[in-house]
Amino acid sequence: MPEILVFRDESAWLSAMEAAIIDRMNEAASRGRREFQLCLAGGSTPGPLYRALASSPSFAAACEILQPHLWVGDEREVSAESPWRNGAMIAEAFGAASRPGRPKPPVLHLWPARERTRSAEEYSLELTRYLGSAPAFDVSILGLGMDGHTAGLFSREDVEKGRTSLTVLTTAPMEPRNRMSLSASLLARSGAIIIPVRGAEKRSIVEAVRSADKLPLTLVAGPRGSIFYLEC
Repeated sequence: MPEILVFRDESAWLSAMEAAIIDRMNEAASRGRREFQLCLAGGSTPGPLYRALASSPSFAAACEILQPHLWVGDEREVSAESPWRNGAMIAEAFGAASRPGRPKPPVLHLWPARERTRSAEEYSLELTRYLGSAPAFDVSILGLGMDGHTAGLFSREDVEKGRTSLTVLTTAPMEPRNRMSLSASLLARSGAIIIPVRGAEKRSIVEAVRSADKLPLTLVAGPRGSIFYLEC
């Protein structure tokens, strides 16, 4: 089960998550690595973390050695201009990290804005082209929905059908319903999984994570996951 870390101050919450990522980057650099693979969730909750990272001197220092590759955990079958695109939010949030003068700006890997079957096929090819036949991320940022879903995985069936693939097609209970997601098997191979959660309304699902081992989030994250829960 994921560990649960509780915070009551937003600054401390953001600093703890940022430190966890920077520690992983520094560890990778110490092993002679030159790239760092970071998988990112969409939604409003992780946005402040991404903006904090993009403007962080520690992140900039790590990028002197490592070039971050930013992957998008799940996407919606909508137009490239749609405000529902997770990739658009992530690109905007990391804009500061891509400004001129940065020696190794992040490389952003977006899902193609196509019909979702073709988009998932092309994203799978991009993953293997960059990361080989058994890709894995150094760190994955995952969300936690009120129903226990994470990324674009809304049920145990969604988790199971991605056992032998890199991407899966799923149907959300809310609009936009057509989704494409990285598979549970790929996300579960991450070196570390960080789950930002905030708000009193999420307290019940955070408590459920302590005892419910069949939620999509718990099935994916397992003991590698850490929930950073900001109560207020």
